[in-house]
Amino acid sequence: MRVFAILIAMTFCAGASGKCLTHSFEVNGTVSDWSGRAIAGAVIAASWVERGRAQGPVVAHSDSAGHYSLNIMFSTYTKGAWFRGDVCKEKLAELAVSASAPGLVADPTHIAVQGSAITANLSLKATAPTGAAP
Repeated sequence: MRVFAILIAMTFCAGASGKCLTHSFEVNGTVSDWSGRAIAGAVIAASWVERGRAQGPVVAHSDSAGHYSLNIMFSTYTKGAWFRGDVCKEKLAELAVSASAPGLVADPTHIAVQGSAITANLSLKATAPTGAAP
């Protein structure tokens, strides 16, 4: 009887474990200063919420023309339900993308996700000197 119970539990767990998809989102853009000059070597980071928890960051560097690309993997798994398997309703709704370079920073840009290809062009501004009043 114990072996039968273990086999049933294994069947439910194995059948449900791979049902939910993982989606790939590509975030592309450019990084420039306030005058429009491309910033090479800027650090770009994106974060998001998945199943109620903060995820990321995913980090990239801009190339010599200021271009960057980030790849985000997002699971649709929400929770497991007895006899119905996994519930796959999780959706990537919003990203926070920011960038920085020596002496420059961009405030986080919040982007509502509409598809799997996302564009975020970032403009960096000079940071305040250390010890300066805000």
